[in-house]
Amino acid sequence: MKISRRDTIKMAGMAAAAVLPPFVSAAAAAPSTGGPKRFVFFIYSNGFHPDHVCPDGMKDVRKTDKLIDVELGPHALPKWTAPLEHYKDRMTILQGVNGRHCQTSHGTPFGCLAGLKKGKSPTGQTIDHALGMALPPTPLPMLGIGLSQLTTMQATPITYSSSAAGASRPVPLFSNPAMAYQNIFGCVAGEKSRDAFLSETEWFGELVEDSARIRKRLGGAEAAKFKTYIDGLHQITKQRKALMTMKDTLATFKPDYTEAFDNPEHSGQWWEAGIDVGVAALKAGVTNVLTVDAGLSGPDGMPLDTFARDWPEGAREPKKSHDIGHWPQNSLGWLSTRHYSLTMLERILKPLAETPEPGGQGSMLDNTLIVYTSDSGEVQHSHGNHWPFLLIGNLGGRMRSGRYIQFPTWGSMTKTPNASYGEPVAHHERPPDGRTINALWTTLLHAAESEVDGFNLDKAPAGLDKPGPIEELLA
Repeated sequence: MKISRRDTIKMAGMAAAAVLPPFVSAAAAAPSTGGPKRFVFFIYSNGFHPDHVCPDGMKDVRKTDKLIDVELGPHALPKWTAPLEHYKDRMTILQGVNGRHCQTSHGTPFGCLAGLKKGKSPTGQTIDHALGMALPPTPLPMLGIGLSQLTTMQATPITYSSSAAGASRPVPLFSNPAMAYQNIFGCVAGEKSRDAFLSETEWFGELVEDSARIRKRLGGAEAAKFKTYIDGLHQITKQRKALMTMKDTLATFKPDYTEAFDNPEHSGQWWEAGIDVGVAALKAGVTNVLTVDAGLSGPDGMPLDTFARDWPEGAREPKKSHDIGHWPQNSLGWLSTRHYSLTMLERILKPLAETPEPGGQGSMLDNTLIVYTSDSGEVQHSHGNHWPFLLIGNLGGRMRSGRYIQFPTWGSMTKTPNASYGEPVAHHERPPDGRTINALWTTLLHAAESEVDGFNLDKAPAGLDKPGPIEELLA
């Protein structure tokens, strides 16, 4: 397994920003009732056009001036999302969610999952980390997998793009699946990997001792900053010791370590391997929150070397993944691109559906909610006013499923009017039933038994949304 000590040092340093006890506004961790709860966020770059998830014959519904909540079952999914038809009874489609304040054009690094303005550094906590801290403790409050083109993932095995524990505290994502595997399953992954895992864990302890001595020679801001680093080392050591206590479970669920982990032939092999590690971590109980940032919250992260292996005849092949966002949304290229993302999504859905709930009834998917969307809103050059979301699973009966919910929209869809993917202005200001991405994240906290009036509304523009969750989503 090709994980260098230099990469391990980098991981330890980056962990410091993410592992300090975070805040969730008023959403303190609450005692859990009922069965387990799990959340998966699958964020795909270059946009998620409303047509791609609008059932056949329901396009006119999007022009509503009031909330519409109808049964999804009688309506067939469009060709873009048709591969998910057999999950339709577990699915809720949300149309018209507003996220203009996130400034979605060309992606929303640290914005989508926070419901805040995007930026190079996070300005607040993201929902995945908030949920991880609100749910019962696990070795990892959340696990992030960052996917991009192979050269990018190889050059940057740990990335920052979408998740945060708070302002200026980004959460690292694993882009190198071998590193993710070693850090989660290393203690049960064969003698060589086990010895490396134990050696690294011991070494982290030595770093803590050495760093504590150094800190005594520092003062003021330098001492405070260095304390954050030491706290990170403490936490990663604690996490590793927790993993070692659950070796039997890890051995049961660890994914196969294939040749592709070390010698991938194309980007898609690392996409598959990274997702498999994330799903295995969910199955083993290492975490209850998984975030897959497919594209690293930008327009240039699609695995073109994988797409080109099976590109539809007659489709215009992209020279760079940014090109995808400029195609008409009904093109063969977009159909292939959307279907590829759903193939990766099913790599999460299928194993959870096939895995019995440990100590309970049904499957793991029965107690999971999966959120699929794009960090770019509707399209790559989006205002984010008509942002679609696809929810799969009912979280053990805590969320409604089998619904199509359309909010009245306000504001235009795109920055550049274009008949191939434009949308007329519905309302210029938020109508009474209009809701934002912050309301969706508030709803998930309610489903996790952390009842708050809003998520990051104190950091968002005044009057952005009314308080409270989206009641139509809660059972």
